[in-house]
Amino acid sequence: MDSLAMEWKKRFENVWDPKGQGKYRLGSPGERLVPLFCNYVKPGQVINEYGSGTGRAVVAIREHGNYKINMVDIAENALEDAAKGKLGDDLSLTIAPLWQLP
Repeated sequence: MDSLAMEWKKRFENVWDPKGQGKYRLGSPGERLVPLFCNYVKPGQVINEYGSGTGRAVVAIREHGNYKINMVDIAENALEDAAKGKLGDDLSLTIAPLWQLP
């Protein structure tokens, strides 16, 4: 990562860290929208989820159907254990800023 990416990575890791600002863990707007989202996306489709954060939305989407999901976030400390435990062939995580996706 270049210096700009590292600067933003540090910022976002701070807002995910309960010992830092930690306020991003208080809720999940994406998780609240999952029922509506799943009305539009058919099972079996590939979903790219940018700014995955805790992964709560992804866990909820997986409960609605069989989807292949590619998560992207810049903060390595954001993803919660419930989502980490589901990583595999149909659920991936890429740590990168959006402007430097591999």
